[in-house]
This record gives sequence, C-alpha cells and structure tokens, in this order.
Amino acid sequence: MIYLLGLGVLLAFLAGVIAWAGDRLGTWAGRRRLTILGARPKRTGQVIGVLAGILIMVATLLVLALAFQNATQTLLNAQRTAQELSRLQAQERTLADEIERLDTELSALGRELEEARTTITSAEAARDAALAARDAAAAERDAIRAQSDVLRGDLASLEEDLSVTEADLADVRAARDAALAERDAAQAEVAVARAEVVQLQDAITVLEQETARLEEDSEALRRENRDLATSNASLTDANADLAARNDRLEDLNAGLEARIVDAGERAEALQAQVDDLTQRLEAQSRRLSEVQSEVERAASGDVTFEAGELIYSGSIAAEDAAEARAALDAFVDAASESTARRGAGEVVLRADQIAILVDAITATPSADLVRLLSPRNQFSPLEVAVVVEAFEDERVMPAGTLLVTREVHLGTRELPTSQVDLRTTLASLKTEALAALRRAGLDEFQLPRYPTLTEEAFAGLMLRRTGPVTIGVWVLEDVTRGGPADLEFVMLD
Repeated sequence: MIYLLGLGVLLAFLAGVIAWAGDRLGTWAGRRRLTILGARPKRTGQVIGVLAGILIMVATLLVLALAFQNATQTLLNAQRTAQELSRLQAQERTLADEIERLDTELSALGRELEEARTTITSAEAARDAALAARDAAAAERDAIRAQSDVLRGDLASLEEDLSVTEADLADVRAARDAALAERDAAQAEVAVARAEVVQLQDAITVLEQETARLEEDSEALRRENRDLATSNASLTDANADLAARNDRLEDLNAGLEARIVDAGERAEALQAQVDDLTQRLEAQSRRLSEVQSEVERAASGDVTFEAGELIYSGSIAAEDAAEARAALDAFVDAASESTARRGAGEVVLRADQIAILVDAITATPSADLVRLLSPRNQFSPLEVAVVVEAFEDERVMPAGTLLVTREVHLGTRELPTSQVDLRTTLASLKTEALAALRRAGLDEFQLPRYPTLTEEAFAGLMLRRTGPVTIGVWVLEDVTRGGPADLEFVMLD
C-alpha cells in the first residue's frame, strides 16, 4: 500500500512539474513571439502545451514500466497471451464436456450396479428359499427313513415269530400224525382200549381245534407278511421319490450357486468399471485443475518454460547400454536440479525416449550432446515434459584459437585507467567470446569457463601496466558442442 501511495505521489509530482514546465515554456515562447516551423506564436504555445501532455503520458508509462516489469512483459506479449488463453479456454470447455460425458456414463453404470445388486438380492432370496425347501425335504426324508427302519424292525420280528409259529405247526402236525397212528392202533385194538377211545377222540378234537387255530394264525401271519411286503415296496418307492427330489434340489442349488457366482462376477466387473471410471474422473479433475492453474498463470504471464525453449543439455559418453542408462539417470537428476531452481518439478523421460537416447549414445564411439526442449508452454509443472534431441558431440573449436581481441589504453602512471572501465572492457570481451562460440556451434545451455585466471585477477595485472595494450580471449582446450569451453584472458603485447 505504501509503495502504491508513493508511486501515485511520484506520478502526480512528475505530471505537475511537466505541466508547469510546459506552461512556463509556452508563456515564454508567447512573450518572445517564437515560432515553430513558421506557425503563429499562439499556435506555437498550443503545440508546446500538447507536447507537455504527451511528455506527461510518456513519463507515466516509463515510471509504470520501471515499477511493474511484469505488466510491461504482459503488454508486449498481450496477443500471444490472449491466443494461449483462448486455446486453454477451448481445452477447458473440451474437458468440461468430457467430464459431463463421464458423469453420464458413471450414472448409467450406477444404475446398472443397482440393478445387479437387486438381481443379487433376488437370487439370494431364491437361494435361501430353495435351501429352506431342501432342508425341509431332507428332514422329511430322514423321518421317512426312520419310519422305514422301524417298520423293517417290526417286519423282522414278525418274520421271526412266523418262523417260530411254523416250527410249532410242524410239531403239532407231527403230533397229529402220531395221534392218528395211535388212533389206528387203538381202533385195531377196539376191544382192548375202548375206554380210551373217548379220551383220545376228545384229545383229537382239541388238537384239531388247536390246529385250526394255528392255521388261522398262520394265514394271518401270511397276510401281515404280504402287507409288510406292500409297505416295504411303498417305502422303497417313497425312498426313490425322495432321492429324485433330493437330486432335483441339488440341481436347483447348483443352478442357484452358479447364478449367484455369475451375479457376483458381474457385480465385481461393474465395480471394476466404476472404479476405473472413478479413477479416470479423478485424473480428468486433476487435469482440469492443472489446466485452470495454467490458464491463471497464462493470464498473469508467469510462464516457466515456453514452447521450444531449451530446458537442459549436456554431453554423455558410454560404451554399452547399462553405462548409458546410468549416465542418463545422472543427467536427468542434474536436469531436475536445474528445473527446481526455476520453481518447477522433476524432469520425466518416457520409456521410448530413454530407449532412443540409449541407442543413440551407444551407436556413436564418441560422446553425444543430449538436449531437453519444452514441447509446450509450461507453468511451474510438477513434472516437466520434454522433447529429447541427441547429436554427436563433435569439436567446434580447437585448442589455441584466439577468439576475440581488443586494443585498450591503460592510461599513464599519473592518470591510470579506472577499474570500472577495465571490468566493462573485460565483460564486453566475454560477451563477444560467447557469441563467437555460439556461432561455432557451442550448445546454448553451455557457458564458457575461465579456470586459470579470473576477471578480477586479470584486471589487477592490467592495472600494473600503462599505455596501449592488446588483450584477447583464447581457447585452452578443444571445445565440443556439449562443452565444456575453457577460455583464458591473455595480453598479446
């Protein structure tokens, strides 16, 4: 706030001074009746007033340009910034349409997921009902099997009783036959045993009654045996029916389990699609945020890397692929440190770019110059995208080459030249030497070095001499496209 207030006061003061000076100058010209290009004195005063107004505007613009250098850069690049802003706005609209389409697809997939969940719920209910029916049928089957076991036990008991009764019947028949034999004997001996006939006849009657009763019991047992055989057949049929029903229940259960598994797989597939769409939507949202951030930075003119700008370069030499990859890793780390100093993120190379660089480096026997260029305007990116170039690092300047020379006068002992003038001369020589190296092919990212004698030390040596002297810059070692370029200041006489 204080800065803006001071700037306003400065502008108001300059405008007042210029207006007062223009008025005084116009008044002075009117009194002296001066003319400009043959115009009347009155017109001359008006022209001076107009020129004073123009001077006020120019002074205001100069002060604002010095105070706000970013605003000056924005005005100079207004058309390019507007075009970039229009392109980014069109890209934002495209991304918004894509997000709307993805939202529609996500809603449709959500509805399909709800339908799949409803189907799964219905299938689970049908499965539970079938399992309950199966359990009830199994219980019924167990009860019938228990009843069958009881009836089989009763049948075995009856069969044992029938065997005992038939044995008794055989004994009775044997006794009857013996009695009949005795009767025949007794009849033969009628005269001897008539008294015993009545008793024997009574015994025979009793025996016949007992035989009839035993035959009736035997017939009843045979009927019960037939009934038991019929019940056994019915139980066998019931067991067969239960087995068939059990098989059908098992088939139904298997079908329900297959449907449940299929529904589960469909639900998992739909969930995977939903997760994929969610990830894509999040990626699109992040990209939209990045685009909006880039739009804001473009509007403010804060461009970190312009399209086609050289981001980093260097020389790499390797004999095999492993050594080349290791050298590339170190090269990318150095490039990332360089971009970090400019407020950007790390440099990222794609797999295909790494493969191309490895092939190029290992294909040449000498070193290669690798350059990283910006493919587009980038605004403080978290990951710096690059376009790679590789050239054979050939020699552009041999050692011992005299790049530039200049004759300077170091003054006299009474009036030596100033150190400021010497520094200005040396800085000019360094600029000319750099331009000569650039013309010879030195990479734009490489700067010359002066390892043997610094600018301050050489200026101190020059201050010891007087009069005219020729100084120059020459090459210490062979200079390649990727550097380094080691130079040295020399005095030629």
